[in-house]
Amino acid sequence: MTTVQAIPIDQRLNLLAILAHAKPVVQVFLFLLIVLLIASVVVWIGQLAQGKRAAVGDDVLSAVLISAPLFGLTAAAYNLLDMSIGIANVRPTPDMTILAPGLAETSLCILLGLLAASLAAAFRAHLRLSGSRAGAA
Repeated sequence: MTTVQAIPIDQRLNLLAILAHAKPVVQVFLFLLIVLLIASVVVWIGQLAQGKRAAVGDDVLSAVLISAPLFGLTAAAYNLLDMSIGIANVRPTPDMTILAPGLAETSLCILLGLLAASLAAAFRAHLRLSGSRAGAA
């Protein structure tokens, strides 16, 4: 029978530990994805504050919608490749406690890419709907 042992709070994995553990290439992608996420929110709020739809804001949201998932998946693929190479070069095969931070990095890359794209799509749709209502009135 296997016993489960609780990890002390200071040794638990969290978002900051994932970011700190990531390789520099993955950190750049994560930073870029966070910037794209923030840019989507800023453009959406800016468009709402102006009260009219600008082509530049729509173009920015479209660019985020297209690029964010690709950046997230590229970072995830790089991270999985790096993990696979590391696993292949270590004997005995590491257990899940060693692999978990890398899998968490991969999941975070995919999550941020999808989150940024989803928000950009929702914001763009909201701006288009509010623009069409204003034009109809």
